[in-house]
Amino acid sequence: MEVPDTMAYDAMNRRRFLVLVGGAAGTLLSAGCGQHEAGPAGGLPGAGASSLAGGIDGGLPGGSSGLLSVDADDVGEAGVEVVAVEPELVDMTAWHGEFLTLRPGPAGMLVRSESTGRDYPVEVPDGFAARCIGTHGDLLAVCGHRVVYTGYMIFEAGTPYETLLEQAGPHAALLTAQPSRPEVRPYRHEFIERFPALLTTDNLLDWEHFDLALGIGTGGSFGAVIERGGVLAADHYAYAEVSDSVFEASLISLADAVAGKVSASGAPIPLDHGALWGTSDTGTSGLVVVNDRTGTYAYDDKQRPVIAVTDNAAVLGVEPRGGFLNVAVQTSDGLREIRQFRNGTQQAVEGIGTGDPVRHRISPDITVTSPDGVHSVIPNTNIANSHAVRQ
Repeated sequence: MEVPDTMAYDAMNRRRFLVLVGGAAGTLLSAGCGQHEAGPAGGLPGAGASSLAGGIDGGLPGGSSGLLSVDADDVGEAGVEVVAVEPELVDMTAWHGEFLTLRPGPAGMLVRSESTGRDYPVEVPDGFAARCIGTHGDLLAVCGHRVVYTGYMIFEAGTPYETLLEQAGPHAALLTAQPSRPEVRPYRHEFIERFPALLTTDNLLDWEHFDLALGIGTGGSFGAVIERGGVLAADHYAYAEVSDSVFEASLISLADAVAGKVSASGAPIPLDHGALWGTSDTGTSGLVVVNDRTGTYAYDDKQRPVIAVTDNAAVLGVEPRGGFLNVAVQTSDGLREIRQFRNGTQQAVEGIGTGDPVRHRISPDITVTSPDGVHSVIPNTNIANSHAVRQ
């Protein structure tokens, strides 16, 4: 693999890097330790205390990194590293000893090496919008969808309204009393459709683009990378131009996707007026988290439901801890709490304050904590220019 000159340095262990980050900030802040240590954080995004304000501007080469300082002793479970992040981050991954973050950029988006502070612009094809980042072997993948103009349909003006009034019979008197008349005119409908797409690189300089089709006549968007097992999760649209027509979360092989093929990596997860929430990790299995009108659910790699939140509470983060899955939520009353699950059944609930850290396991070996829960790390907005490209 050809490596950029600025990356040709002795590989830095991520654990040591995180300790250095804490030292550069001049203070070590707790990223989830303390009374409510079990609070999740985001790979689906996680959240952190609003008091996590000690940034590291100037602490790394290249300027401000966007990571916040962490407690060097807070390693989560089994050596899992805990990183405090700022909300402008979109997604993050570890790759070849680097901690990489996906961010908005002047030309659409960029990948930042948090250990060198260097930004790498991403070659964004027309209409591409990114949602997540992940790895497969030596490849780094940025995934999302492309917004494509596929055609149009013209609706003719039809019968003039006055003519219709004349044909209205006994109801005409009521209709003619209307203060205004609807304007009858032709309408041109343009089909703006969304299709799953990903970009890959092995050196952060040269990018390859793949458009994929989940099914004939349908659309979709990759919303999560489950790195344990190498799986892409996608919102699958019944209609490619209707982004809220998601009917399932499709799971496909990342290895095949980077070859331009679609291969199922498991049965799809049905959705009823919903979409992907994101992904997490149990410590032994990747998790796909979805939300629909019946609630928020997490499924492991055997597609067993291991989390069910059905009372309209918003999930903020998920973290395994002591054999349980700890789910941070915000209730419809605005209260925050940790719900503890085992084998899909809720075991206990503990209230937490709005300033308490919320943690989320984003991968087998990284937990993040950020200010506002899931939306802090993966916002619903696109970070790349998503103007439709005309085919």
